[in-house]
Amino acid sequence: MKETDFINQNKDKWQDFEKVLNAEIKNPEKLSEVFVQITDDLSYARTFYPNRSVRFYLNNLAQKVFYNIYKNKKEKKSKLISFWVDELPSIIFHCKKELLISLIVFTLAMGIGVLSSAHDPEFCRSILGDDYVDMTIANIEKGDPMAVYKQRNELDMFLGITLNNILVAFRTFVSGLVFAIGSIGILLFNGIMVGSFQYFFIEKGLFLESFLTIWLHGTLEISSIVIAGGGGIVMGSGLVFPGTYSRMQAFQITAKKGLKILIGIAPILALAGFIEGFFTRYTDAPDFIRFAVILVSFAFIVGYFIYYPFLLYKKGRIIPEKVEEEVSQNSYTLSSLQNEIRANSGIITDVLLLFKRNIRAILKWSFIVAIGYTFCFELINKIAAIDYFADNNLFAAIIEIFDYDMLRFGVLPKLVLNTLMISIGIAFVFGILNKKIVHKDQKINLVSFLIEHSYKFLIAGILVNLIIFLGMELINSLYFFGFLFFIVIYISVIPIPFLWVFVGIKENNGLLKDQSNTIAIIKGNYSRLLGLSIILTFISALFLILIGTPFLISYFEFVNYNFLSEGEGSSVPKYINMTLAIFATNIVITFSAFGNSLIYFSFLEINQATGLKDKINQLFI
Repeated sequence: MKETDFINQNKDKWQDFEKVLNAEIKNPEKLSEVFVQITDDLSYARTFYPNRSVRFYLNNLAQKVFYNIYKNKKEKKSKLISFWVDELPSIIFHCKKELLISLIVFTLAMGIGVLSSAHDPEFCRSILGDDYVDMTIANIEKGDPMAVYKQRNELDMFLGITLNNILVAFRTFVSGLVFAIGSIGILLFNGIMVGSFQYFFIEKGLFLESFLTIWLHGTLEISSIVIAGGGGIVMGSGLVFPGTYSRMQAFQITAKKGLKILIGIAPILALAGFIEGFFTRYTDAPDFIRFAVILVSFAFIVGYFIYYPFLLYKKGRIIPEKVEEEVSQNSYTLSSLQNEIRANSGIITDVLLLFKRNIRAILKWSFIVAIGYTFCFELINKIAAIDYFADNNLFAAIIEIFDYDMLRFGVLPKLVLNTLMISIGIAFVFGILNKKIVHKDQKINLVSFLIEHSYKFLIAGILVNLIIFLGMELINSLYFFGFLFFIVIYISVIPIPFLWVFVGIKENNGLLKDQSNTIAIIKGNYSRLLGLSIILTFISALFLILIGTPFLISYFEFVNYNFLSEGEGSSVPKYINMTLAIFATNIVITFSAFGNSLIYFSFLEINQATGLKDKINQLFI
């Protein structure tokens, strides 16, 4: 190709690149894309036009790109600050329609609750339950209608309420996976409950007292639930209205937005729990102080989630929706993991891509393991004459699986069974990773691979089982604080066995050498590993909540009404619950193993900078 043809073919693109470089607000992802394309053009020019002006022009342009990337990296403000100041308000602005729908649904539901309670005095009981209504009536008769907020000490109440608020928000959000209908349904129920609850006190002549007490914390709490519902609608909208993209592409885009909205309300829910635990109980505080707290809370919600995004829009600071960058992941191949530092969000994309490409095998294998485990678990309990807790609660079933009572005969077989189940699941996951990533261009005998690395899968299974076992002991002895300690230990330690196994498969230098290499890789990069573990755990929790509610309740009601005609002790719900719990556990293990393995390539590039050295050599030769 002649030099003039080469220039005419690419000059428009280079002019666009210069506009990107000269823009006041630079997009790091776009700069990275420009860097790659300029490198390609420079390599071509260096080969065919080594002494021509186009080569010097492109070399100069490439240096500008490199400088801008470096400058942006050095001067860029904290990602945490940027999230709250720029990114979250921009997402809120782009998703204002879905958030408005959530607010309208909740407000209408509150109206339904008020009107229904006004026309039917018993309606409140059907929503809040007889026990709660009777307790509140008794408190009113004692002259302390808000005594429910004084039953526990401040710290226990704060921690319990905060956890419950977060779970409710999670459930509201994740139900949006049911094509946004789930989130709308939960918003309707919660709105009706709030309206009915508020009218109950109005009917008793306690409007002002109830308003100042309930909305002292409820302004932040209920607003956050509404916002979480909006996030669920945002996520589900990708499945309902995919537009010109595939349903999976659209869902990936909207799910990422919805998740960021949910993350954004987490500290607000914690603040609402703090107010409810420490301040709501003081019902004798001056009314103007409580009313002032309500006003400040309301002003914050309106100011940050409504006024501030529109203010940014007027100033031209709203971050544009990066649809093309996010959808482009579908043309991305796993081979690009090599010699590249990927952000944790990119690694999550890698994990989802692996899931998508292997979903049938993952679901099939997890189901087979779950059926086999349920059979063996029941057999062990029959031999040991032990019965376990049968309930329509997924989390109770998971706790029962990993809860060891050292005084019971069945603990050793149960320990062995759990270790084998986890080890088999890990072997399956790394079989996929070995085939798709480590030896993707080679034919590897699966049986030989499993035998060669079997001790690694077993050690990892023992370590994971030990972590969960210690967590169960903490929960049994310390309850809520034990649960918090377990979450901290799980997030901090669980990535290490998975990363160690992947290092062993990738480098295969022997047990001690692989252990030493894993420590060397993690050293200096642990904060990145911890950040990824937090995201993986967060998404796993959302998955468990989705499986646990409302679908678990639905299938139990279906089974009970259609198949179980006699007796409450039928084993069918117990078997279904156990199978579902193991199935969900396998999916979570798979997800965690994928993510904590793929970060290996980023750590390798951080430590060795092989890819960066190659790019620099290409630029400045």
